[in-house]
Amino acid sequence: MRPLSLLVIRFLANVVIVSTVVAVTVGYWHIKPGEKRTLCTPAYHPIRKIHLYGDDHRPCMFDFAKDKVCRLDISKSDYVEVASCSPYRDHLGRFHLVGSWHSIVPRAEGLVSFGLARFAVPGGELLDRIEFDSNFTDPPCWAPDTSGQILFAGGNGRLYTHTFSTHMPFRQVNASSQPKKLVWKPAAPKEEHFAISHAFWPNDPRLANIIVVSAVDLTLMVELANAGRQAEIINKHAGLWWLQLNANRDAIERVGNLWKPGSNASEPADLRFPNVIINAAGELRMVFLRRELSENARLLLARGRIDDRLGIPQFDTTTVMELAQGCLMSPPGFSNDGRTVFALLGSPQGPAYLRHYAISEGLGGQLTYVARSALEEVHSVGE
Repeated sequence: MRPLSLLVIRFLANVVIVSTVVAVTVGYWHIKPGEKRTLCTPAYHPIRKIHLYGDDHRPCMFDFAKDKVCRLDISKSDYVEVASCSPYRDHLGRFHLVGSWHSIVPRAEGLVSFGLARFAVPGGELLDRIEFDSNFTDPPCWAPDTSGQILFAGGNGRLYTHTFSTHMPFRQVNASSQPKKLVWKPAAPKEEHFAISHAFWPNDPRLANIIVVSAVDLTLMVELANAGRQAEIINKHAGLWWLQLNANRDAIERVGNLWKPGSNASEPADLRFPNVIINAAGELRMVFLRRELSENARLLLARGRIDDRLGIPQFDTTTVMELAQGCLMSPPGFSNDGRTVFALLGSPQGPAYLRHYAISEGLGGQLTYVARSALEEVHSVGE
């Protein structure tokens, strides 16, 4: 009897040890198999912190529900430059934020890690840190579904993609998973001739495979350089383009100018931060910034339509309307119903302000706007 009792005791002790190891492992890796995600409208819009003074480590976002700019709490060991919000909630009712991240505490060798980080809000739980060797300063964009796929433009002008799976464990440091560079199909221009600075994925299933980007087409410059005609090279400015992804959304199949043929904006200016929406009335609208030389940007609005045959967005420069001058280089946005545009105004040396513009259609179908009289100062953002 005694030997049998000892065997039972040893067996139970081993069970306790194994159970403890499993529990610790599960707790560390945050395994949540089959996490359910619910599609919904993003709760936050990205704001570039470069214009909001101070060294606060938290991402700065426009909160649609509160109608104000706020900072979202995250761990104090992480610094997030700019982040964007998922178009879904997880099984706990939280949104996910992903953005450009670097560690505040250096590694043992004195180096600072940087790359992507994903957090859950509210609460600020860290879900992933992914070290990545191509830095970026513009917000990533999310696929308009619950897939967890993001796209972003790296500092080298290339587009990268990454998918946060519902079945993989959430890892606080994820060294095994790296963003992948989007492949260009032969029908598209050579990727080394196309430098992308900003990407936007419309949050609408009708444009699920369409990416809108600000990019410089360097094809002509390369051709002149190869022909020894450097004297003819002039500075190229960023224009607005659409990219069509393949069915797997891991390659670019086609590319084209967002302006319809014969309507291309040819004046020397950088066009940045396009934001495209199909509003509640089914109308296609785009807001973007236009920057000339070293001046602050102008906020512009355009109307367009989706090409019935190709399924791509097209805009006409004759519909472009200027809403504001003196804008800072931070992504403008639409309200969730598409009836209001907002942007960050101010100067790099002074305070920044958020201003809203109510858009409506006047007589003859012309777009009109009314600026909200009050300017919300956001240079010292609180909680």
